[in-house]
Amino acid sequence: MPTVVSVVGAGEAGKTSLIEKLLPRLQSRGLRVGTVKHAAHGHQVDRDGSDSSRHLAANASPVLLTGPDGYVLFSSAGESSLPDLIARYFHDTDLVLVEGYAGTPGRKILVHRRDIAPKEPPPSTEVLFAVTDEPLGFPIEIDHEGLDKAVDLIVEARRDDDAGGTSPIVTLRVDGREVSLRDFAGRAIAGVITGLVGELHGIPAEPEEIELSVAFHSGAANGDTGEPENGRPGKR
Repeated sequence: MPTVVSVVGAGEAGKTSLIEKLLPRLQSRGLRVGTVKHAAHGHQVDRDGSDSSRHLAANASPVLLTGPDGYVLFSSAGESSLPDLIARYFHDTDLVLVEGYAGTPGRKILVHRRDIAPKEPPPSTEVLFAVTDEPLGFPIEIDHEGLDKAVDLIVEARRDDDAGGTSPIVTLRVDGREVSLRDFAGRAIAGVITGLVGELHGIPAEPEEIELSVAFHSGAANGDTGEPENGRPGKR
């Protein structure tokens, strides 16, 4: 799995500019780098009336648009979680820089400028470092020109991952709402589930991804009244 670092902060604080400057420097260190941009207010990626938009309108999904300059994949499946997208499309990369997704647990670079109203900062335990023009109180803070230091910190995070020192990406949803997990909680949940799964036959020794869903319901939709059946308690 690639190392994932989200670049977060207020609008116009310089998140895109920072990613643009970091990309060639990280690539020069031999890293294969992909990016994700979160469009919180939606996006229009294809013009109305084009052939690919007509395919999508006819309920094809996904739609692959190819040409001499590369290809673009369109999907009408709705928004997926960040871990799902990265597992699906970025398995051949070493590093993914994500612009946005501030509410998704994981490593983050906080970009801040004193003349721009800040957003609610992420938990300090998730901030790899802050890029700022004034003190914010995070353990590691660099100025907007400190790109060499920024690259060193990101490369170091990637080395930690290669050595097995990173937290797994753990996503917890309760009644459809994603719940933020600290590193310790994510490690604990992943450790328990991985240990249980490891006792099962036919499971890979080092699975890349484990999905577990637990539903608590009355079972009325399935005709379960909750009454005992064959001497056993009904669903609860």
